[in-house]
Amino acid sequence: MKEFKKILLSLMIALIFFVISKLFFNTHHSIILAIISFLVTLWTNEGLPLGVVSLLPILLFPSFEILSTNDVTTNYSKSIIFLFLGGFLSTQAVKPLALAIGI
Repeated sequence: MKEFKKILLSLMIALIFFVISKLFFNTHHSIILAIISFLVTLWTNEGLPLGVVSLLPILLFPSFEILSTNDVTTNYSKSIIFLFLGGFLSTQAVKPLALAIGI
């Protein structure tokens, strides 16, 4: 129930951002600001796990016709992302060994 309230709060903040930005920008820009505020609020209040929030743009941007799926997903496949992923995975692999030998 606690997570549901956090998600609802994020939706309300996104709606407020949309309405206020609609006064100054066109609909397309207002939707972008609302989605970004929704994602930032979800990220900061941890209404959803961070991994889920980081993948939401793949669903939300094409759904609201902001970017195509190919344009969004190309940002997830940069070489630096794979470098960090390899580092994180190698630390997870070495962690049990380090605990076993007492480091």
